[in-house]
Amino acid sequence: MAAVARARVITFGIDGPGDIHAHDVQSQGLKGITFWVNIKGEETFLTLPYVGSPGVAIAVVAIAVGHGFGMNIAEMQEGLQDERTQVRLLLVQGPRGSQLIDDTYNASTPSVLAALNLMRELPGTRKIAVLGEMRELGTHTETGHRIVGGRAGETVDMLVTFGELTDIAIAAARESASAAGRDLKVVRFTPDQREEITAFLLEELDQGDMVLLKGAHGLQMETIVHALRDSASRGASA
Repeated sequence: MAAVARARVITFGIDGPGDIHAHDVQSQGLKGITFWVNIKGEETFLTLPYVGSPGVAIAVVAIAVGHGFGMNIAEMQEGLQDERTQVRLLLVQGPRGSQLIDDTYNASTPSVLAALNLMRELPGTRKIAVLGEMRELGTHTETGHRIVGGRAGETVDMLVTFGELTDIAIAAARESASAAGRDLKVVRFTPDQREEITAFLLEELDQGDMVLLKGAHGLQMETIVHALRDSASRGASA
């Protein structure tokens, strides 16, 4: 593509060749990420407030665009340091000292895998994934749920599912957890049990839990997050 483009070409990436590329990425947990960025041979060390390594991709794209407009890295720093740059995924307080990774806007196989990988980087007494079914995957529906379930079984201590299609993920999660010698608790809810899953989480979540919530947009899982956050706010003001 670059060879035939008539416009100016700026390449970017992570741990690889490119006019702008990041390397030596380190997660600092809830404090953010650190990495070196190379801008056409000039190295700069950055500490940014994004939770998880996916934030590096956001930063590198932004730096490449800024560079294309003639900005230097010092001029870009203010925008890069803005926590609101964290796209869609939010880290918020849950009931009784739990923490919620709110990534409820939608779900695809790659995005759920990225969210589960993020859980590995973050501290937590228990890792709990509340995963809704993934829709609109077409012929990839079964494979996608099997892949996600397998990763969940390797990553979390409790898997809470929401939707009929998650039965595929549950089977894969149990298989991968067993293969890794891990104990995995599984709790299943159907799409018409939004109130029940909310009540379960309000009762179950406790201090130190790190909880990922993610699923198809049609499941309206953001309403579950709102209820959990409201409970946390009431508890803080009590």
